Amino acid sequence: MKNIVLILFIITISMNAYGRNLVWRDDFSLWLDVARKSGNKARPRNNLGERYIDMKRYAEAEQELLSALRLKPDYADACTNIGVVYKEQDRLDEAVGALKRALSYNPELAEAHNNLGSVYSRKGLYNQAFAEYREALRLKPAYPMAHNNLGNLYMNQGNAEEAMKEYREALMLNPGLAEAHNNVGSLYSAERLYHQALIEYREAVRLKPDYAVAYYNMGTVYGLQRAYEESIRAYQEALRLNPAFAEAHNNMGNIYAARGRYPEAAREFEEAVKSNPNFAIACYNLGIVYRKMGEKVRARQYLEMAGKLDPKLGR
Repeated sequence: MKNIVLILFIITISMNAYGRNLVWRDDFSLWLDVARKSGNKARPRNNLGERYIDMKRYAEAEQELLSALRLKPDYADACTNIGVVYKEQDRLDEAVGALKRALSYNPELAEAHNNLGSVYSRKGLYNQAFAEYREALRLKPAYPMAHNNLGNLYMNQGNAEEAMKEYREALMLNPGLAEAHNNVGSLYSAERLYHQALIEYREAVRLKPDYAVAYYNMGTVYGLQRAYEESIRAYQEALRLNPAFAEAHNNMGNIYAARGRYPEAAREFEEAVKSNPNFAIACYNLGIVYRKMGEKVRARQYLEMAGKLDPKLGR
């Protein structure tokens, strides 16, 4: 086994199937008050559920949306929203069922088609995802998030030209769409146009300050430019926003290891493995760092673990 530390630099694209604008707290308070005073009406429950989705409070969102559907079983918007809740919780089969139910009540609901496309993409059913995004855009041509999501499918297929067209269309319709800025940055980075990529990532985090993925991508580009201190700061911000971001921990570990800061590298690789026990490269990197630190038993433990997760790493 080679005595090296593998470098993992992944540029992450971003898909936001829901695509709502930020909602101010007073709007949430309004719908909370309305829902409490209108217990037998479905619409306030649905609207409150949407607000909980915006706040990533998915259990509470599900409760409100199920209440809405008990009051009005054929409520297509509530079916769509609970499909979003299921998607965000990785309950993908339930999400498909809810979104298909929404479309059975309203086949021309573009938001349901867009969200169903997102779920199909997550399931690896790319032909079905393409069909749903295209139908969403047929029904609602000026739909920025559907253009963004279609761009992601093109990017996953290696069709950068079509992906960029869709991202540009999304940004023409909504210049404040942080996800599209992030994705344009990823295309620039893939072309090694790092200066342009950083401009896009900075705009993404300006528009969406809690955007961990964009900070992660920024850190990756700084790392590729060997601007390691800037890279570490960007990864630290990504991890402040998402402490379980395994790839960010791994990449920070790579930077520390490359600079001979092995205890710090080990700490980051340990966090990566803790966040994702099946992260083979992080296990391998941790084993290599432990070997460099003279901890042979722990080194062997993680190198063997990496080999079991990915046989190529055990060679």
